[in-house]
Amino acid sequence: KATGVLALTRAGIEVEFFKGEKIPYIYLPNATDIVPHTTNFRDSYGISSGRTLYLMVANIWPVKNHLAMLETINYIEWEYTLVLIGHPSSQSDYMNRFEQAVQANPNVLWIPGADSSVVSAGMDAADLILLASKGEVSPVTLIEAMSHRKPWLATPECGAANDMLGGIIAPLQKFPLILKKLYQYPDVAGRMGDIGYRYWQSCLTWEIVGHGWESLIQHGTTGQSFEPPDSLREEMGKILVSLALFTTGTTEKGINKQFLFEKAKQGSLDVIELVKAAESYIASHQHPLAIDLYRTWLENTQSPLAYAIHFNLGVLLQNTGDYSGAEQAYRQALQINPNFREAHVNLSALLQQ
Repeated sequence: KATGVLALTRAGIEVEFFKGEKIPYIYLPNATDIVPHTTNFRDSYGISSGRTLYLMVANIWPVKNHLAMLETINYIEWEYTLVLIGHPSSQSDYMNRFEQAVQANPNVLWIPGADSSVVSAGMDAADLILLASKGEVSPVTLIEAMSHRKPWLATPECGAANDMLGGIIAPLQKFPLILKKLYQYPDVAGRMGDIGYRYWQSCLTWEIVGHGWESLIQHGTTGQSFEPPDSLREEMGKILVSLALFTTGTTEKGINKQFLFEKAKQGSLDVIELVKAAESYIASHQHPLAIDLYRTWLENTQSPLAYAIHFNLGVLLQNTGDYSGAEQAYRQALQINPNFREAHVNLSALLQQ
């Protein structure tokens, strides 16, 4: 009996369901505005300015994956504080295990619920926002992170995170490596936060999304795409390249091979979409498909990030034993970008084998 159906993601679980059931839907994202506060969060909770502050805002339910996050954070070697803000759940066994894990790590602080102004203060104080969930649709905490100019790191299951900019999506086991990279290059983390902020400003404030709701009610359409500007997508791609982390870790279901290769042949396959697809092929042990997709894209696409794709291709070829092909790919990356350090390192190591 509904007049229409809304999706909060572009390709999340609800969209999969709608498509499977052939239900027409309209995309309309979540939104946030900045909540004012007067709190010095670090002073209030005894966190020195020299410590890296990670923040995870999620109520304490198993799906939010706090226990795995607490286990993963133990691999961090520098001084940090992980602040967990979330109301306790009714699952007593899980809560007991969670509280024991928090007490076992002196670098972890649990704030059992807080109002929106305290969360806002925490966002301002944090260096990076984490989300380790095993299932989300449209996590508001990541939009809040972007509104506060904070970079974020989330698992692939975090729904609309896959639509967003200003952060990195990766499996939880890769979090320590990525956190180390961002710790080593705080200027890069800052640039990520700035990209997320500009994306939020252009697409995800309540003023903008509210107009979408008004248009939907009055005219049956949102009147806008809520797509991030191409310039921001390109900036984000360059940052991932600079971190040598040009991967989302996403293993998407049901990749349409013919569609992807056709877009690559037409030169219309977005570079982030390209790498997501290649990583998905690799994760499912279809390395030849990933190699073919990279090569097809490189043959047909003019992009300032082509050097990064040559590098990715080189790594893939080296990992599959094609050392001659890997050498050629690294040299092509360096021909385009002679200052690309990672390609120099890999090529040197390869030639010494």
